[in-house]
Amino acid sequence: EQRAGGRGAGLLGVGVQVRRGDACERWAAAGDGDDLPAAGGRPCYRAAEYVSAAAAVLARLRARLPPSSPLAGREPVLLLASDSPRAEHEVREAMRSSDAMAGVRLLAVASPRGEAWGGVEEGANVGKRRAAAKRGFIEARNAAGLVNRTANFAALSADLRLLSASHSFVGTAASWTSRLALLAITGERGALPPFVMLDRPLGQLWFAGKS
Repeated sequence: EQRAGGRGAGLLGVGVQVRRGDACERWAAAGDGDDLPAAGGRPCYRAAEYVSAAAAVLARLRARLPPSSPLAGREPVLLLASDSPRAEHEVREAMRSSDAMAGVRLLAVASPRGEAWGGVEEGANVGKRRAAAKRGFIEARNAAGLVNRTANFAALSADLRLLSASHSFVGTAASWTSRLALLAITGERGALPPFVMLDRPLGQLWFAGKS
């Protein structure tokens, strides 16, 4: 928690990573992780889906804590990371509409997001065919010299530093950042924390089970 710059110190944190940008080809409900073109492309999820999952995982974390645990009396906080410049506002509004998140504070790193460091405008790939959407993928934009890699890396580093102070996590299995965040939290805690992946289980990723 000290390595998280003190932002997570003394708190009971649920980390949330919202992946949007070029990865968003359609809106989906939690549990719908089908990213094939026939299904409409790569799914992304509304803020309310993340907040609902965060409330559930926070409740699960609290239920695990014995009364004698030093975490039991800590203030609950949602630690947010995203490539979306809109995510903080959307998550804050979703938290205000959730009785289960009453009393939970929101913390996020102030940093340029998405198109500010060369990503596509948010929502630009929604509804596009895969061939057209690929031109907006971060890999293609980076190859074309459109991405400020220093700003991108700085934002990622700050987000991972914040999320590593969490005690539980919500993200998407298809996101490299979500997987990195879960590993960072596991390393800090010395055990796998309670977590939820909105799209699919980790074992159902395209590379899972391959030698």
